[in-house]
Amino acid sequence: MKHYLLSFCLLLPMVCMAQSKELLERIDRDHTLRRLLYEKKYDSIIAIAGKLPFRDSLYLYGTEGYMAYALLAKGDTNKAILYISKAIENQSIKSLENLKYEYEHYNLSNNKAYQELVKNFDKLFSKYTGTLNLSMLQDCLEIYYTDSRTRRLAMMAEPGSTKQLYADSLQYQSDMMNVEAMKKIMRTYKRFPGISDVGSAFHSNFKHILGHFAYLLPQDTLVAYLKTATLKGEVPNIYGPFLIDKRLSGYNKGLQLYGEFGNHADYVGDVYHYRDIADIENVDKRRTEFLLLPLYKMQETQKCVLPKGYRW
Repeated sequence: MKHYLLSFCLLLPMVCMAQSKELLERIDRDHTLRRLLYEKKYDSIIAIAGKLPFRDSLYLYGTEGYMAYALLAKGDTNKAILYISKAIENQSIKSLENLKYEYEHYNLSNNKAYQELVKNFDKLFSKYTGTLNLSMLQDCLEIYYTDSRTRRLAMMAEPGSTKQLYADSLQYQSDMMNVEAMKKIMRTYKRFPGISDVGSAFHSNFKHILGHFAYLLPQDTLVAYLKTATLKGEVPNIYGPFLIDKRLSGYNKGLQLYGEFGNHADYVGDVYHYRDIADIENVDKRRTEFLLLPLYKMQETQKCVLPKGYRW
């Protein structure tokens, strides 16, 4: 096991060691495959991920998407379709639009097997819906719809108009409603919603909705629940740091703690520039608490400039 994985293990509670070891191996493999895809080493991806069985459940850090890309690059379209199908089932592919966008460059429009995936997307995507916590999912969907309606109104309003002022007021009210709704979810279920509760695809979208009002939630409880869910493999390791960093970006002179929040404005050409990080000397230690790899490892999967003052 690599040295940074060992450092993860040393920080985890003993009661979670068995599960965490397997989870850390998944995270390590995910990073390795991401790096190999970035380097276009498709044979190496197939050699690693091709030995693994399909998972018959929703599952974080899956390998099917990497295999699909590698097989398509090698010209093995028929086998790639099998992996795409499984990625849809496990909700690694979030929507039909996402499917079409990801594979639009592979000339699959005339492939009958691919067209069957498009036709049956909803059926494949819903394979594990019956295993979800439908009560919690419904509670989270109410938050999602409350937020989405008012944000849409704001997007349609002309800046400085009366309609814009009205939309801003509605957004504030919807945020307050969603704060109370999310507090109720955490009180009722005593945990943060995970993929086994609400599904992988919705869970990913829910993060961006929470980002609008997470700073108004009880921070100690939220962070503790996010860390617990991360260690259980119920939320991706970037999930909690994203929410924390997004809040701090607006309330801490733009400084972050983990380096996990950014947008298109942080790109110069195709090079991503990390934003400034507070207490930069301890950033990798903090990242380890959420099972994130050291920040310097990000250079293995993207063109990037690390934050000012970072040393490793």
